Amino acid sequence: VNPESTHVVVLENNQFYFFQALNPDGSVAVNEDDILEILTAIKSDASQVSPELSSRNALGVLTTLSRREWAVVRDSIVSHSTNNETSLEIVDGALFVLVIDNVAPNSISEAAANMLHGTYNLRSEEHSIEYQVSLAT
Repeated sequence: VNPESTHVVVLENNQFYFFQALNPDGSVAVNEDDILEILTAIKSDASQVSPELSSRNALGVLTTLSRREWAVVRDSIVSHSTNNETSLEIVDGALFVLVIDNVAPNSISEAAANMLHGTYNLRSEEHSIEYQVSLAT
């Protein structure tokens, strides 16, 4: 945990976003209305890419590898570009990661599986939206 961290990473549709949640002095930088506006904008932006397309570049699934395998893959990703390195530093340095994917598990087993490694259901649902919020620290 980075004690100087001031931002939150948001994961939606296999896409990472971040926003400043705290000022450098530790005071709160956003209020509830700001957070609602930010999350609404993220949902809107993330919806521009189909789940099928965004899942092709899903990074989170790599964290299901063993620690040693993930370290090798991570080093490879970082070595390909400074943008990759910066992006991973943003995720690593976040206060927490907020996952706002639209997932409504049908059983406790599905809920547990989703919390551990996400969902493999890539179908587009046209019914009412339910939010699942997962915090990974």
